Amino acid sequence: MFARSGLVSDIEVVEEFPARYDVASARQHRWARGDWQLLPWLLGRVEARAPDKAMPVPAIGWWKMFDNLRRTLSAPAVLVALLAGWTLPSRPHLSGRSSPY
Repeated sequence: MFARSGLVSDIEVVEEFPARYDVASARQHRWARGDWQLLPWLLGRVEARAPDKAMPVPAIGWWKMFDNLRRTLSAPAVLVALLAGWTLPSRPHLSGRSSPY
């Protein structure tokens, strides 16, 4: 967000999909850890080294960081929802009819 470039047309970034699950998992963990390290920037708790060189986070940058954090929480939220759905008791639905018992 703070390191910008003009037109860069000669660069190709190709990253192969990991061959093993543990490599893919380690990569996801590394990316998520990096996203969560930006939390102080989102909360506005990063102090500038020199008060005259303070760089506020632009709104679009703030939204991108927030979206990355939201994305890291989606898999655990799905797991919690599945566990809650499997373990919480449910009541049978009666469609307006009285029970014969």
